[in-house]
Amino acid sequence: MGKTTFLTELALDWCDAVSEQNPDHTAIFSDVDTLKEFQFLFQISLRDAAEQREVIEMINTQKVQEIYTDA
Repeated sequence: MGKTTFLTELALDWCDAVSEQNPDHTAIFSDVDTLKEFQFLFQISLRDAAEQREVIEMINTQKVQEIYTDA
């Protein structure tokens, strides 16, 4: 329980950490400096990656192909 809420709070803290546009934001996570070290943040669904073991493959399948697939 709470995985989606955790991910949402992490994403918000990461956005504020890397943009530094919102000085009034109070971070949920105590180690915001670590969040600043990441250039990209991807949400991948482990439910949709049943046969995959590599994170790069998951990102490619769930995000890159989703963006570039003719729909």
